Amino acid sequence: MTGGLFIFGRNQTLQTDNSGGYRHMSAYYQVISVGDAITKAQTELGIINGLKRVAVLTEPGARVAWFSPMYVHLLSKRRSVSIPIKPDTEKIEALLKRSRADYVFLSRIHPRQYSDKVNGLVSLDNYARLGEVIWSNVREGVSEDVMCVLIRIKPTRHKQKKAAVSLRTTDYS
Repeated sequence: MTGGLFIFGRNQTLQTDNSGGYRHMSAYYQVISVGDAITKAQTELGIINGLKRVAVLTEPGARVAWFSPMYVHLLSKRRSVSIPIKPDTEKIEALLKRSRADYVFLSRIHPRQYSDKVNGLVSLDNYARLGEVIWSNVREGVSEDVMCVLIRIKPTRHKQKKAAVSLRTTDYS
């Protein structure tokens, strides 16, 4: 009886928000179905391939913003900056200007938080209004979901002024 109460109590604790990081740790060890495992693996491979594609679609000196910047640098060899998964929509533009991001890479899942069903594309419209979507990757199979997107951010006024100054000082003779 005592063992059953312990398991019941632990289960109740894991269902609340007060469980902190322990919920994420225990979620890692849960057994998932083969179908779910295949879906997660395909999604992760799609995102990895998307990050590799960033190297082809961006300039070598470009700065790319994503939830997990270490993966950007590792897989696309681009400078990277961190952005929140759920950003404050009124502060997105200031955040990107401050970090001097040239591109934003968004993905359906965060590479380390898929147990929470976090959808990193919920902010797509907010980021896309600051530039243009230049590439997206669709998962083929059961559902044709967009997995990741690359957005080119419009140049800031600072960059435009800098370019204008360099044109005026260039000697064309």
